[in-house]
Amino acid sequence: MPTSAAVYARISLDRDNEQLGVSRQRQDCLELAKRLGWGIGEVYLDNSISASKDVIRPEYERMIADLSSGKRDGLIVYDLDRLTRKPAELESFIALAEKAGFALANVA
Repeated sequence: MPTSAAVYARISLDRDNEQLGVSRQRQDCLELAKRLGWGIGEVYLDNSISASKDVIRPEYERMIADLSSGKRDGLIVYDLDRLTRKPAELESFIALAEKAGFALANVA
């Protein structure tokens, strides 16, 4: 059971920069963590950043580094499409999850 899991939330477009979408995702993920009994180490939010374009997602990159290093031992996302939209990136993520051995969960 993870003791220092990551929560990752992302929304592609937030015209008003109100962060309502990522806030809802964050809340749902934290509620799932509580139900599962997972400890949360950090929440990573990429607001108004596409996952399908070649754009750097700073919080995603930081989260991947933390998962790779073992600093985080689990990951909760609202839905898989919040994590990535690119098949090659998903394959890399799956390889990382298998190598690092962290737990995964999603709300949807």
